[in-house]
Amino acid sequence: MKKKILSFVYILTAIVVAINTFFSVYDSLYFTMDDLPEGEEIYSVASPSGNQVLTVYSINNSLGTAVRAAVKNGKKVRNLYWQTGLSQVDSGWINEGTVVINDVRINVKNGSYDCRKGYSIFSEGALEGKDVEEAPVKKSYE
Repeated sequence: MKKKILSFVYILTAIVVAINTFFSVYDSLYFTMDDLPEGEEIYSVASPSGNQVLTVYSINNSLGTAVRAAVKNGKKVRNLYWQTGLSQVDSGWINEGTVVINDVRINVKNGSYDCRKGYSIFSEGALEGKDVEEAPVKKSYE
């Protein structure tokens, strides 16, 4: 009887450890843009029609600096851009559906840029993702 109880405890412990390990790995690999820190507003830019507002935030904490950009359409706010290691950003509207932030063109409806997901802000453009592309060298949004 003791052997059955001991076996049950070992199996239960192994299951708990396996589940804990799975969720730890899952959380470290799959980031969301929903849980980003608020930060301090740097500036806001209205869209060409004035219906949407692109707001850029600076985040300073013990881990360093970061920049977050979000678009507000009515009461709905959607994070579009997250880059660590920066404190300043160049951004603007290309048209009503597209913004460019630090030379990364982002579709406002379904695109985003998250430095934790393997994108590059250098000349090779995005390493993954279909809704992020390198902006043209001429900055038409200035």
